[in-house]
Amino acid sequence: EADKDGNGTLDFEEVVLLLHVYRYSEGFTAEEIQGLTGIFNRDLKIHKDGTKATTVPADALANILMQFFGPVVAEWAKDLQNEIMSGGTSQKQKTSEDGEKVIPTGVTFSECLLWARKLRDKEFDMYRKAFHDFDDDGSGAISMQELKACIKHCGYTLPQKAVNELLTEAKDRGEWHGPDFAEDPDCEMDYDVFVHVMQILHESEGFAKGEVEEIQSCFDKFDEDQSGDMDVIELTDL
Repeated sequence: EADKDGNGTLDFEEVVLLLHVYRYSEGFTAEEIQGLTGIFNRDLKIHKDGTKATTVPADALANILMQFFGPVVAEWAKDLQNEIMSGGTSQKQKTSEDGEKVIPTGVTFSECLLWARKLRDKEFDMYRKAFHDFDDDGSGAISMQELKACIKHCGYTLPQKAVNELLTEAKDRGEWHGPDFAEDPDCEMDYDVFVHVMQILHESEGFAKGEVEEIQSCFDKFDEDQSGDMDVIELTDL
């Protein structure tokens, strides 16, 4: 994005642009920001005069983060929401004339993006800890057996075919050009591939890609009003 002349290096102006883009995006990709924007906009209320609000209620933050990251982050999302609701140090505070602290009731998109980055930091801390905990031989890489132990510890039971599918997609995301695990089960993955494996595992809840597509198809079929949410009657039909 910043290397405008495409020469593979950054001059001063391009470095300034890089910092500007990074500060705006909080380190998320354009695709991720687009997804979070869609979730955020669904929670914006319409005023009586027909204009749309620019903030969402502070007590909607946890739900927005869970929709973006998945239900696996539910506890962290609620902790962050409680922090903003209680006027945590990262949240701007105002004081009323009588000296009482006033906690903001609305969250802008830029603030939502900031809280999303805080949650991602927590997520990466968890992955880093898991990587070191299950790197039994201290090699700085994770073997197939160590990965299976980590997946089992996370509460998932996957057949080898599903594990191989996870690894293939993770290698593509991480642009890793190491050996194929299916051909060489003794090879090890680096931290970058491990993070992608864990992200995909949580995104799919351990289901294979074909199973996820089937579940999504069923969801779309019974989500008759195409709202993206399913009520109790639609769920019963499903």
